[in-house]
Amino acid sequence: MEKIVLKAQNLSKRFGNQLVFKDFSFELEGPGLYAITGRNGSGKSTLLKILCGLLAPTAGEVKPLIDGVQITERFTSLISIATPYQELPEELSLKELVDFYAAFRALQLPNTDDLYINFQLPITGQKPIKSFSSGMKQRVRLGLAIYTQVPFLFLDEPTSNLDATGVQWYKSLVLEQLPKKLIVVSSNHLPDEYPNARGIFEIQ
Repeated sequence: MEKIVLKAQNLSKRFGNQLVFKDFSFELEGPGLYAITGRNGSGKSTLLKILCGLLAPTAGEVKPLIDGVQITERFTSLISIATPYQELPEELSLKELVDFYAAFRALQLPNTDDLYINFQLPITGQKPIKSFSSGMKQRVRLGLAIYTQVPFLFLDEPTSNLDATGVQWYKSLVLEQLPKKLIVVSSNHLPDEYPNARGIFEIQ
């Protein structure tokens, strides 16, 4: 099994004159799940974006490694991410969206005969994504990210807009992935979002 490591070294982020966080360092070793927790506005989502390469730090460095080899230019091809603010192509149906996504990313769906079982959604046929509720859209975001075959998985407040059944579905998916991936979750101190976490890092 691959040894998956993500190192954060003295990370700082500033937006104009506002310092979000300073000198944040840790080393995450996977497979396994780690949580970044903090109150609203503490900078946890910003830190998650920096860790997965969507945002540059003001200072410091992020080093992803697989079996001791640092990953540089192709890191974005080795990650998947789900956030509640992530836009979906809402004119597509669920099948059209999954087919489009699978043309670019390798998906491992447990039930290839029934997409609605995979995402635990009511049967929508050719209805476009724009007709889905906020909770249904969040299930689609999470399912696509979690089922993507990559070693690094980043989840920002993953249970946003989910009902109790959706939270249990999310937890079961994440627990299945624990032996396979390095998973980083940002959360407002909601333990259901980071089951069996190997480490929890608090942003004050």
